Amino acid sequence: MNEKENLDIKIRKFYFQESYIEKVFAFRKQLKNEKYLKHSLEYSDLLRVLNGYSDRCYIACVDNENYSYDVIGMYIYSLDDQQFFANLHYLAVLKEYRRRGVATLLLKSLDEVVSTFDFCFIRACIDYRNKPALKCFEKNGYELEYRSGYMTYLLKSLADFY
Repeated sequence: MNEKENLDIKIRKFYFQESYIEKVFAFRKQLKNEKYLKHSLEYSDLLRVLNGYSDRCYIACVDNENYSYDVIGMYIYSLDDQQFFANLHYLAVLKEYRRRGVATLLLKSLDEVVSTFDFCFIRACIDYRNKPALKCFEKNGYELEYRSGYMTYLLKSLADFY
């Protein structure tokens, strides 16, 4: 696959249905040996997470040759109603699709979704050793909030949406 090839990427809201769950589980299995993932989720654990966050999960998809789609990225977030900010809990893109704008599309989708709740900020927590991820977040408007151990906490203001 040509790295500069234009991809027809669609960002879809995740629905807690078997077809979506299977696609996300296949995506997650491909990430199993990734360096910065804290732990590998078994199927039952993934079901529990997806069920708990099903209304706060979005997936990046590309069409495949079987007239279906493959999940190539996803994010999961939550809302903090007391402090009016969103927490980005999970953002991942398959290795072969990195540095091709997929994470940026996912982050822009997150901006749009969170802005509909009139929230002011998005917070993300990144392993400070994951330099490509930090660079991507900075490119997309996130700024250093603070560091703690291996983790870097980034914050993005959504003031531009209002």
